[in-house]
Amino acid sequence: MSKNQRELIPVIIIAALWLLTTCLAIVFYVDWQEKESQIRSNKSVEADARKNVLLALDTKIVKLERLVGFSSEEEEGVDVKLLMSKLNEIIRSGENAYGLNGLGTLDKMEIKEELLASFDYPINVQFVLQSFEDRIRGLKHEEADNQKGIEDLKWDIDNEMVKSSRVKSKQEEIIASLDKEYKDVEDKYQRLLKRVQDKKNEAESEKNQAEEKRLELQKEMQSASLDFENRLIKKKNEIRGMQAAKYGRTSYSEVNEERPYQAFSEKSDGEVVYGDPLSRNVYISLGKQSGVFRGLKFDIYRQGEKGTKQYRGRVEITKVMDNVSTAVVIENTDELDPIVSGDMLINPIFNREKPIYLTYAGRFSKVNGSRGAQEITRMGGKVESKVSARTNFVVVADDKGKEHKNYLDAKKFKIPVMTEQILLRYIGQ
Repeated sequence: MSKNQRELIPVIIIAALWLLTTCLAIVFYVDWQEKESQIRSNKSVEADARKNVLLALDTKIVKLERLVGFSSEEEEGVDVKLLMSKLNEIIRSGENAYGLNGLGTLDKMEIKEELLASFDYPINVQFVLQSFEDRIRGLKHEEADNQKGIEDLKWDIDNEMVKSSRVKSKQEEIIASLDKEYKDVEDKYQRLLKRVQDKKNEAESEKNQAEEKRLELQKEMQSASLDFENRLIKKKNEIRGMQAAKYGRTSYSEVNEERPYQAFSEKSDGEVVYGDPLSRNVYISLGKQSGVFRGLKFDIYRQGEKGTKQYRGRVEITKVMDNVSTAVVIENTDELDPIVSGDMLINPIFNREKPIYLTYAGRFSKVNGSRGAQEITRMGGKVESKVSARTNFVVVADDKGKEHKNYLDAKKFKIPVMTEQILLRYIGQ
């Protein structure tokens, strides 16, 4: 697992926990809203039931109040004039609005006050009193029935109140339970968040410690590398001095000679896997994974007798794929002998295994310093300011470049010397 992947683990855990907590909160909130809506609905039903019961009671009370009218509100006893008025109203309308027995069967006639006491008259006091007594008994029965109905309604109301109270209590218990679960989840989330934060801090601390250790190791490696290069240079000088003494010369400079760059002595970077002489296109064994790019040029050599290499031409990459690339032939030494499969690719600046180190000597006329360094870096090489033990080539600009210290060191340590024209051949400026 890479460093970047390890650093992403805490962020992914925090994001997953935040998403889980949000989902749980939404579920709890929706459930709580449904419970609240059910409680409000039950309260509304309870209020409507109470209202209907009161309305029924009011209706029955109004029916009872309609029986009033046979007695005067100002004096005690029976008001004869009011009684006659009501009786005449009953007879004229033909309707017994008060439920008195026998009155509705009389002919429509005027009741006279002086005849009420006569026993021969159809409506006498005894008849009216008997009707009143029957009506009172009926009212008492009706009152008892109404009272029983009221008791039944009260019983129903009490039962509904009990049920509503139980439902409310149960809903309150559910809400309390949900609140407790929410608090538990919140506490668990906070604890987990704290652990993740602690792990993150611990990982950052370990990262910082590892970075500090890496910097220390890097400094130690740089110091050891510098020390090794100095010792290597010293040993090389001792060897060159011994070689000078062997030839009877007082200084090694007397035996120093320039070592020119020779392309055929370089190691092959790859090979041609297929060549088409008609289209002048070839496929080479280097692809994107090897670090090649469009525009990169290679010399083509063919293996000759006794290990020799014969120069056959040059190609330039036109299309890069994963494992292979296509290239066009830009130079061919013999058109009758085209580039074929097995021919070798050589570019001294390009190396897919390790970087190539170059050092300049003198001022160039055609090679742009910064742009040339960029092209060399793009090909995997590096440009250094002075010669060291890892220098592969020294590029000499002109005749004055041969007076440069880097050129003298190249002669001294037998480092291959490359001209400006040869460099331009490979970096393609």
